[in-house]
Amino acid sequence: MTDGKYRTLQAKLEAFETWPHRYTFKFIVPAEKRAELEAIFHGHEYSVRASRTGKYFSLTCVREMPTSGSVIEVYERVEAIEGSYAL
Repeated sequence: MTDGKYRTLQAKLEAFETWPHRYTFKFIVPAEKRAELEAIFHGHEYSVRASRTGKYFSLTCVREMPTSGSVIEVYERVEAIEGSYAL
């Protein structure tokens, strides 16, 4: 189990899901960070949508994840992008 802020999420994933599992990721980033976010999901099918003003982009991706730890790893990678938000 991971240390830090994702401990509760990982515990819930372990308690309520069976692995491997199709997990839905949803993130929002400032427009200038779109390429960084898309790089994390390169090779996987995802959809991207601009905000009404074009200042932000949202990304949704449903991926087959092998473990709860692999889900947390994605969250940690996206968290490293300045201005990112997980939904």
